Amino acid sequence: MPAPCIVRLDQEIYCASTEVEKARLIAEKATYLARIGESEEAERLRQGLRQEFGDGRDLGVSVRLMILEAVQSYFKDFGRFAADRLARAKVLSVAAANNELITLSCAWLSHIKYYEGDYSAAVANAELSLARLRDDDWASVIRLGLLFGDMHLLCGNRVPSQSWYEVARLAAISYGDQAAVGALIYNRASLKVFGLRIAQALGAEVPDSEIRLVAAECRSATNYQYAASVKSLDHLLIASQAGLGVVKKDYSAALEQLAQFAVNGEIPRDYPYRLVLMAEIVLCYAALQKSQQAREVLACMPASEISVLPPDDYLLTVFTLTEAAALDPQLLPLSALPYDLPTAKDRYLEHRQSIAGLMTRYTEIPERLRVKK
Repeated sequence: MPAPCIVRLDQEIYCASTEVEKARLIAEKATYLARIGESEEAERLRQGLRQEFGDGRDLGVSVRLMILEAVQSYFKDFGRFAADRLARAKVLSVAAANNELITLSCAWLSHIKYYEGDYSAAVANAELSLARLRDDDWASVIRLGLLFGDMHLLCGNRVPSQSWYEVARLAAISYGDQAAVGALIYNRASLKVFGLRIAQALGAEVPDSEIRLVAAECRSATNYQYAASVKSLDHLLIASQAGLGVVKKDYSAALEQLAQFAVNGEIPRDYPYRLVLMAEIVLCYAALQKSQQAREVLACMPASEISVLPPDDYLLTVFTLTEAAALDPQLLPLSALPYDLPTAKDRYLEHRQSIAGLMTRYTEIPERLRVKK
């Protein structure tokens, strides 16, 4: 069954009074299809729009096409070209002083910058979007609610995180966006898995009750994606299940999940969390007394690549390899590890504090974003 927003957009496309209006709506529809993994239909629509409006004669179509292409890139090749397309869309929108398009392009750019780990840029673009929001800019409100919900949860601020997620959820319902509701459920679950693993890396004990709650959220996220026919987040759901297996020390189950990322035995180099996942594979092999396989994976993880990871990924990778070395003395003596766990902890804590600093202005929800139920 199609999402409510697709039903609405199809009706609006049918009733459109001009070709320009129709093209803008088609671009909006194609963007949604790209987000749920209907890549072939999204590309077919994109090509038609490029053929008809590739001369740039309408700004609204051009910017929405760039947003569509950014979303396609994000879900197809992990955003290799997404930031570039959105930056161009933002420049055109700002040059034309078109508040509607500035709001939309900046909301999406903040989303991509967050996933690139550039949190300052994410917040800066979100501020530009917030400043120009109209009451019915649901698509932009969704992105902003998810962004601030995720960033608060990264810092462990669960109450404001939940408030921003609620903003995103209510906006998604108003827009008819089932994929965004699914993304919200997934983001919250995956970040809680991440939080459990970070807690372990920092030396904290993780209660079984907390693990059970997060496991239930992961199941809910998986069930919703299937019910809503969203295929684009499959790899992220698998990563969360693998991480949960590592948290529970269920290494056989974790390894079974991690194996789904491998292409010809290796995780693709352009996968954003490649080294974190490879470290988990090393740990699983070490725990299962498969030293040879663990060494083979470890050999594909040069210290030069690990050292430049973002602080959170760096901590997880270093901690996971330290665990592996402790479990399997044949793998690598702890004294020979080219990483320093205390330094990794310090880097991460400083990093988390910087994110918390960015979030101090966004603890409370602005009045105009408090969507009435």
